[in-house]
Amino acid sequence: MKKKKDELELALRGYINPHQRLMIKTILTHIDFLSDQIELLNLEVATRMVEQILAEVGTDVERLENLGYNVTISEPNAS
Repeated sequence: MKKKKDELELALRGYINPHQRLMIKTILTHIDFLSDQIELLNLEVATRMVEQILAEVGTDVERLENLGYNVTISEPNAS
């Protein structure tokens, strides 16, 4: 059983040659870039949603509170 465990560890550790290392680094860098882009797009979508809601409903939150909604309007982050 010990031999199988050692072989399994070796197989899982494996060997990464320089080309594979470069490809993995490139892919991980691209994933980081895409994650940043998704975050930016999510912020943009949220901003557009708030603008659309305010355009349709208005800023009279008392009307919404009377309907039972818990509403808080805050200033947008300066960026």
